[in-house]
Formats: sequence, C-alpha cells, structure tokens
Amino acid sequence: MPEEVSFKEAHQVGIELCEKILEGKYEYVLATHIDKDHIHNHIIFNSIDVDDGKVYHSYYGSYMDIGNQSDRLCKKHNSLSAQYEELEHLKVNMDDYLGRKKTKKKESVISTIRKHQSEDRENPKEKNKISKEAER
Repeated sequence: MPEEVSFKEAHQVGIELCEKILEGKYEYVLATHIDKDHIHNHIIFNSIDVDDGKVYHSYYGSYMDIGNQSDRLCKKHNSLSAQYEELEHLKVNMDDYLGRKKTKKKESVISTIRKHQSEDRENPKEKNKISKEAER
C-alpha cells in the first residue's frame, strides 16, 4: 500500500482479497499484523473446495493474479480516501462561499478517521497490548 493504513483498513483489504480470489469456495484464515514497522496481512487457506472437493491449483499465474488483485484493492481503498478528502474540501469551500457561520467547530468524520489512523500508527504495540488484555 502506498501509504500506511489503519489496522481496520488493512484487515478490510485482506477480507476483500480473500473473497475475490477464493470466491467463497475455500476456507481461509486472515491475520492482520501490527508487530512490524508496517501493517500487513497473512492469509492461509484450505486448498480443498468446501463444496466440490476440488483442489486449488497454485501456479505462477495464480500467484500473479493474487498480487494484481491486492494492488487493485489497495488502489481502490486509497482512491476512496482521496475522494473523501476532496468532498471534505468542497464542503468547507461551499460553507465559506455561502457565508455559513460556524458557531461550534464540529469534527468531521474524515478528521476523526485520520486522527484514529495516526494514533494506530503511533501506538501499534500499545493497541496490541490493549487487545491482548481484552482477550483475557
């Protein structure tokens, strides 16, 4: 992914990738890791189709397809973020143009998302520690 994303967004990309590649035919486990300097996914899937019992054939082309699908999903997610930024920018400009006065500064949804993303990037180990404590 071109720029670091939040744990939740990386996990969502992993889910979408598994759904796209495996088409609901193969069981899978998706693990999104925050233990390194970058957030990343690991995917393990059953090579036997749960309905037909057919074997998944892995070869260079299927490997390349998985990489290409992953790249497309990452670009799609980054594109959506860019679209939200543009919409937020247009809203602010329209408020200024219409002379709307802000009596209270409200935090936008985008700002909230960005704030949480930066917190996730700044404290990945702390978040991991909190989630481990919650599991107990």
